[in-house]
Amino acid sequence: MMSYKNTQLLTIASENRKLDYIEKLIANNGNINREMETLISNFIDYTCEQQFSEAEKCKMLIKEKQPGKFEKILDASNSIIYNYDLVIYNN
Repeated sequence: MMSYKNTQLLTIASENRKLDYIEKLIANNGNINREMETLISNFIDYTCEQQFSEAEKCKMLIKEKQPGKFEKILDASNSIIYNYDLVIYNN
Protein backbone atom coordinates (compact mmCIF):
# COMPACT_ATOMS: atom_id res chain seq x y z
CA MET A 1 0.00 0.00 0.00
CA MET A 2 1.38 3.39 -1.00
CA SER A 3 1.45 6.11 1.62
CA TYR A 4 0.59 9.67 0.64
CA LYS A 5 1.22 11.06 4.11
CA ASN A 6 4.03 13.41 3.00
CA THR A 7 2.59 14.11 -0.42
CA GLN A 8 0.87 17.33 -1.40
CA LEU A 9 -1.78 17.42 -4.08
CA LEU A 10 -1.80 20.34 -6.47
CA THR A 11 -4.82 20.69 -8.73
CA ILE A 12 -4.47 22.83 -11.83
CA ALA A 13 -7.70 23.85 -13.53
CA SER A 14 -6.88 26.72 -15.87
CA GLU A 15 -5.44 26.03 -19.28
CA ASN A 16 -2.77 28.72 -18.87
CA ARG A 17 -1.46 27.09 -15.69
CA LYS A 18 -1.40 23.71 -17.46
CA LEU A 19 0.69 25.25 -20.23
CA ASP A 20 3.00 26.81 -17.64
CA TYR A 21 3.43 23.39 -16.05
CA ILE A 22 4.33 21.82 -19.41
CA GLU A 23 6.83 24.61 -20.07
CA LYS A 24 8.39 23.96 -16.67
CA LEU A 25 8.70 20.26 -17.49
CA ILE A 26 10.51 20.87 -20.78
CA ALA A 27 12.71 23.77 -19.68
CA ASN A 28 16.48 23.29 -19.61
CA ASN A 29 18.27 25.71 -17.29
CA GLY A 30 15.34 28.10 -17.51
CA ASN A 31 15.20 28.03 -21.32
CA ILE A 32 12.20 26.52 -23.06
CA ASN A 33 13.03 23.64 -25.39
CA ARG A 34 11.33 24.94 -28.55
CA GLU A 35 11.48 21.57 -30.31
CA MET A 36 9.60 19.90 -27.45
CA GLU A 37 7.16 22.80 -27.29
CA THR A 38 6.37 22.30 -30.99
CA LEU A 39 6.01 18.52 -30.63
CA ILE A 40 3.62 18.87 -27.70
CA SER A 41 1.62 21.58 -29.44
CA ASN A 42 1.36 19.43 -32.57
CA PHE A 43 0.34 16.40 -30.47
CA ILE A 44 -2.47 18.41 -28.89
CA ASP A 45 -3.60 19.90 -32.21
CA TYR A 46 -3.51 16.61 -34.12
CA THR A 47 -5.43 14.81 -31.37
CA CYS A 48 -8.10 17.53 -31.30
CA GLU A 49 -8.35 17.36 -35.10
CA GLN A 50 -8.63 13.55 -34.88
CA GLN A 51 -5.50 13.06 -36.97
CA PHE A 52 -4.46 10.19 -34.75
CA SER A 53 -1.61 8.79 -36.86
CA GLU A 54 0.11 12.19 -36.82
CA ALA A 55 -0.59 12.59 -33.09
CA GLU A 56 0.96 9.16 -32.47
CA LYS A 57 4.13 10.19 -34.33
CA CYS A 58 4.45 13.25 -32.11
CA LYS A 59 3.82 11.15 -29.02
CA MET A 60 6.58 8.70 -30.00
CA LEU A 61 9.05 11.58 -30.54
CA ILE A 62 8.13 13.12 -27.19
CA LYS A 63 8.74 9.77 -25.49
CA GLU A 64 12.08 9.38 -27.28
CA LYS A 65 13.28 12.87 -26.35
CA GLN A 66 11.86 13.07 -22.81
CA PRO A 67 11.52 9.49 -21.50
CA GLY A 68 11.77 10.50 -17.84
CA LYS A 69 9.07 13.16 -18.11
CA PHE A 70 6.93 11.51 -20.78
CA GLU A 71 4.05 10.42 -18.51
CA LYS A 72 3.79 13.86 -16.88
CA ILE A 73 3.86 15.59 -20.28
CA LEU A 74 1.23 13.20 -21.63
CA ASP A 75 -1.03 13.69 -18.58
CA ALA A 76 -0.77 17.47 -18.83
CA SER A 77 -1.41 17.41 -22.59
CA ASN A 78 -4.42 15.14 -22.17
CA SER A 79 -5.84 17.43 -19.49
CA ILE A 80 -5.83 20.21 -22.10
CA ILE A 81 -7.23 18.02 -24.89
CA TYR A 82 -10.04 16.52 -22.82
CA ASN A 83 -10.60 19.56 -20.57
CA TYR A 84 -10.14 18.04 -17.14
CA ASP A 85 -8.28 19.27 -14.07
CA LEU A 86 -4.65 18.23 -13.80
CA VAL A 87 -3.67 16.76 -10.43
CA ILE A 88 0.03 16.77 -9.55
CA TYR A 89 1.57 14.96 -6.60
CA ASN A 90 4.42 16.95 -5.03
CA ASN A 91 6.71 15.87 -2.22
